[in-house]
Amino acid sequence: MSAPTLAGDVRPTDGRFHIPILRGDFDITPNVNHITFVPTKSLAVGDTPELNIDATNLLTDAFGNEHTVQMRITGPINQAAIDLSTAEGLDRNQTIMLLLAGRTLMTSAREGAPLASTPRAEST
Repeated sequence: MSAPTLAGDVRPTDGRFHIPILRGDFDITPNVNHITFVPTKSLAVGDTPELNIDATNLLTDAFGNEHTVQMRITGPINQAAIDLSTAEGLDRNQTIMLLLAGRTLMTSAREGAPLASTPRAEST
C-alpha cells in the first residue's frame, strides 16, 4: 500500500495572524501569497509545503510613531526564513526590537531618551 501524497497550491488572499511575544497582528498582503505542496517532497519531514507569505503590521511605538512592519516568510516549512523590515527603513534587528519592546534605539534617540553606552577605557 502506498502513502498518500499532497500536491498543489494554496493561495491565501486575506487573513490575519499573531505571533506570540510580538506586538500586534499581521495582515496577509492580498494576491501575492502562496503555499505549495510538492508531491516529491516529504510532508512528514517538513520538506513541504514551501511558503511564500507576505504580511504587514501597523504598529505604534512607545513614542506614538507609526511603523508599517513588513514580514516575509519563505522556504520549506522546516527551514522557513523570516525577513523583517519597516516601510520607514528599519532593518531586521531594529524591527525585531520594535516588535518586542515597542521602541528602537532610533526612536529613543529622536525623543531625547538616553541611549545605553559602554564606558571607554582611558589610555595612559
